[in-house]
Amino acid sequence: MLHPDEIVRLEAERDILLVKLWVEALKLQLDLDEKTYDPNQPRVPKGNPDGGQWTDGHDDSKPIDGRMLAQAVTPPRIEALCLDQLRRDMATCGRLSRGRQAACIAQANQRYGACLAQRDIPPLPFGRGYE
Repeated sequence: MLHPDEIVRLEAERDILLVKLWVEALKLQLDLDEKTYDPNQPRVPKGNPDGGQWTDGHDDSKPIDGRMLAQAVTPPRIEALCLDQLRRDMATCGRLSRGRQAACIAQANQRYGACLAQRDIPPLPFGRGYE
């Protein structure tokens, strides 16, 4: 039978590995999104309430996903800084109890999206001083 401290250590290692796996999956998704980006994608015509937004190319002029738009206009240097912030946030989330990880990861994603869109970045109230 394992000692309780060993169980806690193994659970923490498992949780960290899960966060690392999640980050790698996110990076793969970002790579996939980048490969499907088309700089010649049409925009909604001027005068339309959604005028200037990129469309999916169909006649309904439906605006594309905001995350895809943010990635399309985010300079590579900013994108790298945002990804670095996400990695740090995920490391913080990986040190939390399982019950708090989901909320932390959701907030980390919001911070990442805000960073890519170059908006104010909300706090991550899960680090030191928030336990």
